Amino acid sequence: MQVLQVMIKNGMIAAYQSNASLNRRMKLSNATSGEQWVPMSEAAQAVNVNLSKISRLASQKKIKSQTNPYDERTKLVDLNEVKRYFRIQA
Repeated sequence: MQVLQVMIKNGMIAAYQSNASLNRRMKLSNATSGEQWVPMSEAAQAVNVNLSKISRLASQKKIKSQTNPYDERTKLVDLNEVKRYFRIQA
């Protein structure tokens, strides 16, 4: 049985899928501004570019990034901003 849990942390909405003892982050979004924060790897797949390109753009401050509040090892980027940067229709 899969249960969808929704949590709010610092004004951000996070949807989690419970699968036995595993909680997996599915989407992190800011409901008020339309931002959709996803891991860099997911954004790279969505726009069909290399992960290193997304990482480089974030480190050069060309796209916004933030530390994942649920996993300090990963960074999140705004998928809508990445799509705009690469001129891909959202």
